[in-house]
Amino acid sequence: MFTNDKNLPLSLGVMLAHDEYPEHREGVISVTTLIKPVKQIILGMRAKKDSAKATTDISSRIASTFGTAVHNAMENAWCSDRLPETLKLLGYPPGMVKNVVVNPSDDYLDINEDCIPIYTEYRIEKEFAGWVISGEFDFVAEGRVRDLKSTGAYTYTNKTNDAKYILQGSMYRWLNPEKITDDIMAIDYVFTDWSALQASIQKDKYPQLRMMEQLFQLMSLTETRQYVEEKLSAVDRLRYAEQSEMPLCTDEDLWVQPSKWKYYKKADAKRATRVYDTQPEAMAHLMKDGNTGIVIENKGSVKACRYCDALPTCEQAQTYLNSGELVLG
Repeated sequence: MFTNDKNLPLSLGVMLAHDEYPEHREGVISVTTLIKPVKQIILGMRAKKDSAKATTDISSRIASTFGTAVHNAMENAWCSDRLPETLKLLGYPPGMVKNVVVNPSDDYLDINEDCIPIYTEYRIEKEFAGWVISGEFDFVAEGRVRDLKSTGAYTYTNKTNDAKYILQGSMYRWLNPEKITDDIMAIDYVFTDWSALQASIQKDKYPQLRMMEQLFQLMSLTETRQYVEEKLSAVDRLRYAEQSEMPLCTDEDLWVQPSKWKYYKKADAKRATRVYDTQPEAMAHLMKDGNTGIVIENKGSVKACRYCDALPTCEQAQTYLNSGELVLG
C-alpha cells in the first residue's frame, strides 16, 4: 500500500507506484541483492515478508522511478524499429548496421555467422547452493557487459560503489560466460546532480560530462563463484538469527563520510575559522594561536542507510539516528 503525504498529483502517483521488477519468490536471490551486506540482505528479506502490511509514501520512490525511466529509455532506443536509421546517423556503415541484431536467439546465431549480437535487459537464472541466482544485465556488446547507473556525482568522485560495481559485473559474467567474454566491464553513468560549474572547478576529480563511462577489471570466474558461495552460506547460517549475531555493516557499506575538525578562534564563536580533515592539524593550529580557541569534531555522517529497505527495523541504523550520525530527510 502507498501513502501520498506530499499530495503529489495522480499523474505522478501512478508513475511512482508502478513497479516493473519481478515479484519476490522464496528461494530466489538476485545479483543486486548479493552485493549487499549480509545484515541488509536478511533484514530486507524479512521486510519483504511484512510488506503486505506496510505502507510506503510514493515520494520515497522518486529516485528509483527516475532510474527505471533511464533504463527504459536505453532499452526502447535499442529495441526500436528505427535502430538501423539511428546507427546510420551515428556514422556506422550500412554493411555493419544490417548485421546488428538485438537479443538474438542461439539458433539465429548458429545460422547467421555475420550477426553482430547486442543484448539488453537480458535475464538469466541459475541454481546454485540451494538457491536460484537471478540476474538481468543492462547491456552487452562485443562480449563486454555495461551497467547503466543514474546516481549523484558523489558516487563517482568518492568511489563509494566501485567494489559493488565490480561484484555485480563479475556475477553477471559468472551467470552468462558465453555472452560476457571480456574481463573488463563498463559503468555508464547518468549523473542526477551534475554541475557544469563544479566540472570546470574540479577538472581532475569531478565528472566532466553529465553522461560518461568508467571501466573496471572483473573478478575471475573462480573468485566470483567463491564470493557467491560464501555470501549464501552466511545468509543461510544467519537467516533466522537475532540482529546482535549478524556482522555489522562496515563504514564502506554505509558510505560513512570522514569526520572534520572545526577550529573556533573563541570558545563562544558561532562560526568556525578553519576546518581540518584530521585532528592533529586542528590541534596544531590551536596551539599556534596560544590555545585560546576550541576544536570540535564534526562526526562523519552515515548515508547508505537512507536507501536501505531494512532501515525501519535495523538496530544499527537506530544507533546512528540516536547519535545524530544518520539524518533522514
